[in-house]
Amino acid sequence: MKEIMSIQDVAEYTGWQVSYLYQLTSKRIIPFYKPRNGKLFFRRSEINEFLFSSKKKTIKQLELDATNFNYKNSI
Repeated sequence: MKEIMSIQDVAEYTGWQVSYLYQLTSKRIIPFYKPRNGKLFFRRSEINEFLFSSKKKTIKQLELDATNFNYKNSI
């Protein structure tokens, strides 16, 4: 797997449309590089970090957090 990816590579990797990726880059939501030649490039590690940055907790994890919070505040 290559570390440096084109916008087409990222589209194939994520399953997102190229047009959507352009929207994300224009809003500076997704990390990217734009050297002097104007092409966009991405680092696979940064795309992975972006993709996995918004983990949602399971119900069990939320219940455990609530229990721990209540326990800490009752001491």
